[in-house]
Amino acid sequence: MSLRICWPVISMTSKPQFGGERVKLGDVCTLVLGQSPISSTCNACGQGLPFFQGNADFGRINPEATSWCTEPKKTAEPGDILLSVRAPIGAVNIALEKCCIGRGVAAIRPNSRIIQTDYLKHVLVSYRSQLETKGTGSTFKAVGKKVLSEFEIPICSLNRQSQIENQLNQILDCIENCKMEIEQLDQLVKSRFVEMFGSIVDNPKCWQTLPLSIAAPVDYKAFPEEDRVWQLNLDAVESMSGSVLSKTYAEAAELKGSIGGFDSSQVLYSKLRPYLNKVVVPDSSGVCTTELLPLSPLENVVNKVYLATALRSSEFVTFASNHSNGAKMPRTNMKAFRSFELPIPPFKLQQQFADFVAQVDKSGFAVRQQIEKLQLLYDSLAQEYFGD
Repeated sequence: MSLRICWPVISMTSKPQFGGERVKLGDVCTLVLGQSPISSTCNACGQGLPFFQGNADFGRINPEATSWCTEPKKTAEPGDILLSVRAPIGAVNIALEKCCIGRGVAAIRPNSRIIQTDYLKHVLVSYRSQLETKGTGSTFKAVGKKVLSEFEIPICSLNRQSQIENQLNQILDCIENCKMEIEQLDQLVKSRFVEMFGSIVDNPKCWQTLPLSIAAPVDYKAFPEEDRVWQLNLDAVESMSGSVLSKTYAEAAELKGSIGGFDSSQVLYSKLRPYLNKVVVPDSSGVCTTELLPLSPLENVVNKVYLATALRSSEFVTFASNHSNGAKMPRTNMKAFRSFELPIPPFKLQQQFADFVAQVDKSGFAVRQQIEKLQLLYDSLAQEYFGD
């Protein structure tokens, strides 16, 4: 399998020098803080404006609509920067169209005579950790309009801004190409799954079926006996792929809240907002939010890779979405989830599929390494341009 590795052409002699000053964000932008609309005005049928509640609705560049609102309280305009302002703080997207924004989002509209949108986007990405430190709140950290207005950012001439954003955009374009390679590999896995097993709903090969309550029961494990424990939250899981974006470790003695243990033999399924399709195959033990269900595949009957791919299938996402409760934050109905009849192909055939996935994962690992190198280059240049 050939991979098209991308690397930006950055001339070290042509790198623009910053030579600017610092200004308050509120002095160079219009800020609109989101507000939750009335629940009865929200729908999943495409009626009204796209409704974005927070980071969970963000894509790699632009948000992805899964709900709409007919009577928005606050809106963003096309081209506005959308900033996640709570749980977590700092993620950035660009609005493609007029949209309703909830309390987890702020719309930032740069004054084009002073600051360019792409330049500001790069600054906000680079200053994410600083903005996170400004968050307040006991349950969920958040930043308000006053904090955003007074948040200081570096600024320079429009010509220098163009030079900086062009170089940083080169790197982001290469990262995007790598991510497209990974998507193609994911599609290859999905195609092979259908080829080998058919539809998990129609079950055209007439495999024996078992309800998920038996095939893969929910099974919270004891906490790992370690001083520092991997703590997995939903914001660290990439939608659709189930990739873990980053690992956060916590002191075992300080673990608190609604969490449960899991180990590497399991599959983690997110019951919250099932359309986001967050299914994880963990590589080690840890603890997770109880929004993630640790499923234990029936030994010698269900392979964990087969199970994870089945749960990620568009058919199961549709099933889970259609059997969910709640308008703004829907959760999969657990009775329906447990009763879903999962086709059980011969275990040897499941293992053959898992072996194929392992080979594809090797290619994916090489691409992800390339992304890491590109991200380091981006961070290095951003640090040089923008400083602390």
